[in-house]
Formats: sequence, C-alpha cells, structure tokens
Amino acid sequence: MRTFYSVAALIMLMSSHLYAGSAIWGQETLRAGCICSFSDLDRYARALSLQKAPESPELPDSISNLSYDDYRMIAFRPERAIWWNQSKPYWFELFHRGFVHRNKVNVSLIHNQTETKSPSEEAVPFDPTFFEYRGPLAGRNVPADTGFAGVKIVGQFPNADDGQEMLTFLGASYFRARTANTVYGSSTRGLALDAGTDKSEEFPAFTDLWIVEPEPEQKTLTVLALMNSESVVGAYEFELQPGTTNTKVDVRARLYFRNTDCKIGMAPLTSMWMWGDAIEPPPLDKRPSVHDADGLMIDAGDAGTIWRSLCRQSYPSLSKFEVAELHGFGLIQRERRYSRYLDDEAQYHRRPDVWVKPKSPWLNGTVELLELPAPHEGHDNIAAFWVPGDQIKVGEPVDLEYEVQFRSVKPRSSEFLARVVRHSLSRNEDGTIDVQLHFRGSAIKELSEQTPVSLDLLTVRGEVVEQQSCKTKTGWRVDLKIDPIEVTAPVEIQVTLKDSNRRLSETWSGLCSHQVPKYQFPQVYTRID
Repeated sequence: MRTFYSVAALIMLMSSHLYAGSAIWGQETLRAGCICSFSDLDRYARALSLQKAPESPELPDSISNLSYDDYRMIAFRPERAIWWNQSKPYWFELFHRGFVHRNKVNVSLIHNQTETKSPSEEAVPFDPTFFEYRGPLAGRNVPADTGFAGVKIVGQFPNADDGQEMLTFLGASYFRARTANTVYGSSTRGLALDAGTDKSEEFPAFTDLWIVEPEPEQKTLTVLALMNSESVVGAYEFELQPGTTNTKVDVRARLYFRNTDCKIGMAPLTSMWMWGDAIEPPPLDKRPSVHDADGLMIDAGDAGTIWRSLCRQSYPSLSKFEVAELHGFGLIQRERRYSRYLDDEAQYHRRPDVWVKPKSPWLNGTVELLELPAPHEGHDNIAAFWVPGDQIKVGEPVDLEYEVQFRSVKPRSSEFLARVVRHSLSRNEDGTIDVQLHFRGSAIKELSEQTPVSLDLLTVRGEVVEQQSCKTKTGWRVDLKIDPIEVTAPVEIQVTLKDSNRRLSETWSGLCSHQVPKYQFPQVYTRID
C-alpha cells in the first residue's frame, strides 16, 4: 500500500498523509433515468457541474480509526465476488472503507440490452457479509450503509487457467493494472490538480463506478466512472483489454470545470524511486536498486524521444519539458534484471511500464515530472502528467481520449534509436562531477570506432569542461566532467548522440547535484537484524 505526498505538504509538514486526498463525496439525486452508457453519464456530469460539490460522508465510528494493521484484518470473501462462477470472463471484488481509504464509492452494474429487456442499472448494496473481519475486528459492528472504497477486477489472462486480479480502482481517482507476467507497480490517476505547486493539492475522485456486465466470450470489460470534486466533474469510460505482456486501458473522458484557478495535470502517473543509478543504497541494505520505474520517457514526435532518469533530491523537485506535439509519455522500468534488485518479495524487476498514448497527439503543452523525498519505499514520491497550454474555461467541456498501456516489453518501434541503459555519477574533491552514460541500440550497433559521432549537449547551472565518447562491445559510452556553477541547485544535463546531424539516440536528461542529496534513512533500512 502506497501513499503520495504533495509539494505543499512536504514544505509545511514533510509528513502529511494525502493518499485519500481532499476529494469531496456525497450521494447525488440529480439524475434523469438510469446510467447505462457514457452519454448518460456525460449528461449527469454536466448537470452536476452546475451545483456545488457535496461533502464527504464520514466513516462509521466502528471503523473510523483503523490502523494499517487493523485494515489488513478486513478481507473480501472471494466466493462473494460479483459474477463469480457465472461463466463470465470477468468478475469483481470490492474494497472496504477504512484506514486511508475513507471515501465512499457507489458501485453499480449495467445490464446490457436484450431482445426482451432494455439496458438497466443495478446498485450493488454494501453488505458486511461480503467481508471477513479478523483478529481485533472480529465481531465489530459495521453499519449496512458503510459503503465501498473501490473495486478489484478479476479474470483470466490469455492462455491462463486461473483467475487473477488485473485492474483496481482504489483511492481518489487512482487506478492501476498489470499484465500476466508482471506485478502491480506504478499507478495512474484520472486527473491531478495543483500537483507540484505551493498550494494544497486537490485530489479529484471517482465517487461512482458502473461495471458493464460482460458477455461469456467477451475479450474486454467496460467501466464507467463519475469524478466529482470541488473544482471539476467528469464522466470517464475505461475499456480493459488484459494481455500477457501488454494490458491496455482505453480512456475516454469529458470534464466540466467549476474552477480553473489551478494547475491541471492530465493523465497523471504515480510511482516510487528510492535509490538506484547515481544514488547508493543505505549502508545495511544489500539491494542495489529500489524503484517501480527508473525513468520518464517522452515521445515528442519529430522532435525525438526524451529519457529523463529518475532521482531523489532532499527537497521537492519539479522538472518541465515543453512539447509541441506529444505522442506519448510514461514511467518506465527499463532495468529488468533481477540482479539489479535482489528482492524476492517486492519483485521490482517485474514492475510494469506505464505508457500514456493519446488517440491523436496533444499539442503545445508541458510534461511535468515531480520528484519528492519520501521516508521509505511504501510511499509514492514520483508523479508525471501533461499540462495543456490552451486555456481551459469554466463550464466548457474538455474531451480526453488516450490509451494507458501497462507493459513488460518495449514496443519494436523504439528499438532503432540508441537508449541509455545505465548511467553513473561520481563527485570529485575539486567540486566537479563525472557523468558516464552507456548507450545501446540498433542505430549505433554497426558504427565503427572511427565513425564521427558528435554530442549535442545542453547544461543548466553547470559547464562541461571535458567530454569523451567511444564505441564499446555493447554500444557507445559517453564520459563528461561537469563544473557546477551554482552550489544550491543541481546541474541539468541533456545529451544526444548524432552522426552528421542525424539523430542516433534518444535525448538523455538528468539532474546532477554537486553533493550526494542529504537524506536520513529510517531505521527500517539501517538496523541490524
């Protein structure tokens, strides 16, 4: 279970817990007929946007102060899953409210039209007998109007015989999926508001979910979701297509803003990075790397591909990448060798890439990357999102269509340009920084040692005083010596390999602080067992 920190909370408290966010919940009555399609939900969302968002219902006293360990004592009974054992390709379980999952989510079914019946909507009422209350919660009185916190979609991956969870909606507008050969890792959200600002982040939330009943041989599953918060109301449609190496979620949304005096982050992604390339592990932890993703990738079309290696400073860090034509972006776990993690429990080598691909390119905006300090790997501290350049007006609908890919293999189209597969930093006594980059890919595989490869370099707050590049057995290596100009902020670097003005590689981008970021590792990483 992960939490995520906002910049404002870190600046003011450095300990605020905002995973559930400031989303506002409530039962709505402004409806005309059933919600049986995206168009029905869109009309409902538009009507709601003209009203003030209702307040969130409080948790019942019996579960209002559950600890993490208490919450783990509540388990859904698998045999009570909706559509379980009914010859359906998908069924779903429900999450209980409690601990940080305090918001109430209304869950309904949509029954498709038949020859004799019109499409219909059926609410799934909360029932304590859905759950097993164990340990200190045994016999706890849980009211019948407690409600759910979210849903877990279960089904069979292609060529699999057993049912496995593949998609969850839990916490604000968070959702995440996995492939058959990965475990859960980075998450996605419906929307981010004021992320990476000095204001308290608003967490828009899915207050209602509708799961469309699948046919026996159906390959996909459709989920509708209503987003409702202080600043925005939105209608969302998700179509899940699970896969062995690539699970796809098609997203369609229409947003109605009550307030636009905020930074709007589209298709936000959330992840975790504690240590890896360029930052050593704490003294007593033998794992070389701990992260869900090791880089942000941006496909800027004809402008090329950017790879920004993730890192962790000792303070909140926000990086912005202006993009004229965004074809995709994502948080990628490029390093997949078990030896780079040595963690049989967390299995970081099996965390999926999460890639956002617009149905048509998004124009003239910025991809922003937020990197935060965090106490340990149980806290998400990485976020990436698209900030549109066009002005969004109150009341005018904003349409979004994109695909989210949760994948374990890179697409073949990305194999030609050389990629950075490893980088390292070392700091010298004279204050300079040595940076080493290892590129690999088809574009440089056949180059000879005599091929004139040039470096397209860009630095901010630093000067490159030495540079070398050479062919290696597996690719190309670049060595840079950088002299920082400012001691209070890291040097920003961008490096691209070129041959006669032809791009040979992605553009590597990184932050290099002149000192190892100060960080007090908690006891969990420094104790002796």
